[in-house]
Amino acid sequence: MGQSTRARSPEQKRRRARRILEAARTLETEAGFTAMATADVARRAGVAKGTVFLYFPTKEALGLALLEDLLQEWFTALDAELARATAARGPRVLARILAETLSARPVLGRMLAIAGSVLERNVDAGTLVAFEKTVLERMRRTGGALEAGYPFLSRGDGLRLLLYVRVLVVGLHPVAEPAPAAREARAAPELAPLRLDYAGSLESALRIRRSLYGDEDVRVA
Repeated sequence: MGQSTRARSPEQKRRRARRILEAARTLETEAGFTAMATADVARRAGVAKGTVFLYFPTKEALGLALLEDLLQEWFTALDAELARATAARGPRVLARILAETLSARPVLGRMLAIAGSVLERNVDAGTLVAFEKTVLERMRRTGGALEAGYPFLSRGDGLRLLLYVRVLVVGLHPVAEPAPAAREARAAPELAPLRLDYAGSLESALRIRRSLYGDEDVRVA
C-alpha cells in the first residue's frame, strides 16, 4: 500500500485520527488489545507506522483514546434511553438498562478492565489528566440525567453510580468473560460454580436498594 499524503488541515487531521481509532477498534475486536501491534493498526488505517505515533505517542495512549471513544458512545446510549423514558422508573429497571447497554459493548468492557493495569502505565500525566477530565465532565452530564429521570437518586448519586459501574466492570469482566484458555477450562462440569453470566451478574450488582432504615433514604449499593 502506498503512503498516504500528509494531513494538513485540522479537519484532515481529525479524519486521520478517526481512521486510526477505528482501525484500533477493529483489531481489538479481532485479537484483543494486548495482541494488537501498532504496525497492524497503521496498515489497517492506511498510514505509515510513524504517522500513528504522531497522533498517539504510545500504543497505550491510543488505547486510552479508544477507551474515551467507547465511554462517550455508552454515555450517549444511556442519554438516549433516558430521553425515551415517559415515566419514572424503578431501581431494578435502571440496573437492567445499565447492564444491558454495557453487555452489548464487549470492547468497552475489555478496555475498562485493562485501563489501570495496562493503558495508564505508558502515558504521560498530561494525557491521563486530559482523559479523566473529559470523562468526568461527561459522567456529570449523564449522572445529572440519571438523577432527573430516576427521582430516587439524590443529588450526586448519578455520578457515584457511574463510578461504581466503572469499578464493577473492571472487576467483573475478566471473571465473566475470561481469556479463551480459561473459558475452555471452566467448561468442565466441576468448575461450573466459577462461571458467571456477565449481564446478569452486573445487573445484580447494580441494583439500587432502599435503606432498611426508611423508605425515604435511598442508597446506591
